[in-house]
Amino acid sequence: IGNEFNYGIQFMNADVNGDGQFNSDDTYRLLLHVIEGTSYLEESNAMVYASKFYPKSQYDTITIENYQQLPNGTTLMTELDNKDNTTLQFDFETAITWRGDVNLSHSTEPDLADPAAAATAARFVPSYAKAINKEEREISTSLVTELVDGKVIVTITMNPGTQKVIGTQYKLGFDSNRLRFDDINFKTNNTSTNFSNLKGNNINIGSLIQIQNEFLDETTKYTLTFTPTTQLQNTLGLVILSTTDAVNKIGEQLKMNIE
Repeated sequence: IGNEFNYGIQFMNADVNGDGQFNSDDTYRLLLHVIEGTSYLEESNAMVYASKFYPKSQYDTITIENYQQLPNGTTLMTELDNKDNTTLQFDFETAITWRGDVNLSHSTEPDLADPAAAATAARFVPSYAKAINKEEREISTSLVTELVDGKVIVTITMNPGTQKVIGTQYKLGFDSNRLRFDDINFKTNNTSTNFSNLKGNNINIGSLIQIQNEFLDETTKYTLTFTPTTQLQNTLGLVILSTTDAVNKIGEQLKMNIE
């Protein structure tokens, strides 16, 4: 959405597949984790794999230039075992960081006391992170409900306009006192991964394309079928799109106009 990494440790955390570099392969994994709950913790010992501890003095020297050469951190117990056991200590200068924590919401923020290090850490600006005109990042979605043969049919369509859309997500709320959810039919082009899950009276729906240079187009359609549990004369007020989200190929969040 236009934010820039300020520290080398953010690149290390963003390298979720552990190949030594942060690129689109990592962003797809992170997006899958958010949308589908797919875990990127591939090691059997997930806690040790996800959390990393460093001596604070080393942690504060991590920059964009050297993060690929640094060791992958240790566990807290390893840090404690390496201390001098002849002296009882309660104060440890240790920093913790978490794989995938790119905004450092759960990790230690480095203290870049060295101005040169701070300049190094701040000068990287991803070319895909800047959006010049927000109006150019708008796409449209339509929601249509109708009664067909005793069923309530809800149709969601997406028109990307000029955007090259690789991911969509909708949260559809429905009146569970008058409707029972039956099923959903996806119509998407290419090799998109489609998903849906029912939580109470809300259904999360969406698609994600993981193949380079393939995008969701105007044929994208989600058709949901409900069975009325009471007598209905019309479909007014039965469903609502409470949350919508989409992202284009360069990682920009798109605004959806609902029609």
